[in-house]
Amino acid sequence: MQDPSTSGTNPAIPTAAPTAGTGTTAAPLRTTSAGTSSSSAVDAPTASRAAPAIGSAYKTLLVTGATGTTGYEVLKQLTTEYRGRFRVVAGVHARGEEAADVLGDVDVIKRIDADDLRTLNFEGIDILFIIPSNAENRVEQVRNYVNAAKRDGVKYILLLSVVLSEARDNLFAIQFHDMERFVSDSGIPCTFLRCTFFMENLFAHADEVRLRSTISLPIGRGKCAPVSVVDVARAACAILNQATLHTRKAYDLVGPQLLDGPEIAAAASRGLGRPITYADCSRDQFLDLYERQGVPHFLAAGFGDILELVAANKLANLEIKTFFQDLTGHAPTTLDQFFREHADVFTAAPEEFERPKLPPRPAEADLERYGIARGGSDVDRLAEDVYLVLRDLVRDRHDAVMFKREALRREEARLNRLLDMYEYMTSLAAADRRRYREPVATPAVMRPRSGRDDDELRRYAEFEPYARGAEPMRGGGPAYATRGGYY
Repeated sequence: MQDPSTSGTNPAIPTAAPTAGTGTTAAPLRTTSAGTSSSSAVDAPTASRAAPAIGSAYKTLLVTGATGTTGYEVLKQLTTEYRGRFRVVAGVHARGEEAADVLGDVDVIKRIDADDLRTLNFEGIDILFIIPSNAENRVEQVRNYVNAAKRDGVKYILLLSVVLSEARDNLFAIQFHDMERFVSDSGIPCTFLRCTFFMENLFAHADEVRLRSTISLPIGRGKCAPVSVVDVARAACAILNQATLHTRKAYDLVGPQLLDGPEIAAAASRGLGRPITYADCSRDQFLDLYERQGVPHFLAAGFGDILELVAANKLANLEIKTFFQDLTGHAPTTLDQFFREHADVFTAAPEEFERPKLPPRPAEADLERYGIARGGSDVDRLAEDVYLVLRDLVRDRHDAVMFKREALRREEARLNRLLDMYEYMTSLAAADRRRYREPVATPAVMRPRSGRDDDELRRYAEFEPYARGAEPMRGGGPAYATRGGYY
């Protein structure tokens, strides 16, 4: 789930937003069923080129989270199908995320720090595409983006959100409802692209699909329509290309197939060309699976909340129409196609994952050659017993190796989280030292992040276990490490 997500009863978006600088209200957002850095850092132009021909009412476009899964796909579309339509600025976190290959084709790489409003600089940016991060304080980060956009004169904002963001009964809904409210109240023309469960989230199940040909989800016969990140990027780019036509609208982007658990396994079977079985699992088993992949607990719990909605069939009423194809000119990606395109991820390499094969049982002719009669002799029974013992030993040894491999992966993920917490705490300590050196207190709107106000504390009290502390995401698991994030 686009927090996805990631990916995949909407809370009402504020129907009226105060226009910046005035006491009047802007036109209400219309929800449409879509159916399916830092100022001290130097902006780095990637290549000297002539000014692009602008095909939109706006010119310069900044994409936050440029090295994440969704950001990567968006930039790939902007620098290929929409090349020359915008001056593309890739927003990269100031901590130094590794730049993806596609960043070599953008016009500018801009280092940004979403945690500190004072260092955000959006001067000269016409369009801001906000892709929320996987950080636990991402609501505050989006508020910083919005305040900087108001201050620096950004003309349009596209926010990547989630379906059911109007429901107030789970962590993701609360977070993305607040993000949408900040954007809507800013008075800046905006659009919300709300996504359902991301097909790419199924990468977390790659090991069990490879090794056991099963896929475990806590949804039972509840239905949802997973959407591909590639389709999310295509829809986002099409909206950005004609931003004025989509102002003050909210789109629910869902996939082309409404599927329950067994139907998801059937789609995997068709795409991979071998039988895949669906296994219903508990919420705790699901959380354990995701945390073994290096997913922070609060994020895994958010995914679990979304899948509980799926299990209750609360996502089954989302309409599947032709919106995506009409908007982009592309047919939407089916789940069969997704598994087919990523078959290498879900297929075991023989030398690493397949159980060692024992020789076949002796053939009848071989037994006769040595004068052994099958079925009655002590030698035959002894041979059968030895064969079974050898088979069990080989399987037990293989299972022990795989258990150790999983244990090492979990320990590596825990170590990564501890290292991230250490970096986070040292950055907080540095921020405190800077703040205490300042002779004059800064205005509240420019004050560095030091905690939530009373209203937010009350709003998040229900999710205190997830809101306590901070655990920045490193992306340690094999499922998501390829692009550095989940969205």
